[in-house]
Amino acid sequence: MHLLRKLEKYHDDKTLEQLKILGMIASVASGISLGVYTILTFLENQHFDLKGANYFSSAVFSGVCLFSSIELYIVAQWYQNAMKVRVKKKYSV
Repeated sequence: MHLLRKLEKYHDDKTLEQLKILGMIASVASGISLGVYTILTFLENQHFDLKGANYFSSAVFSGVCLFSSIELYIVAQWYQNAMKVRVKKKYSV
């Protein structure tokens, strides 16, 4: 609850909605790039290497970006719901 009070101080429902939109856009972009890099990795038969033009490492980092963007969307939705419940409780008493 303490974190929720701090969150209400800096963010409102509109900023959380914008974070959800950012999470959706980033997840779509990283999902597409993950698919493209995975296909290129299998076509080129590459292994994980951070040197040079390697598609496998790009696919891994696209997957990390996909996970982070989905997590951003879920957490923003969770806080948005928690703030709505808190406001509803405050005004119903």
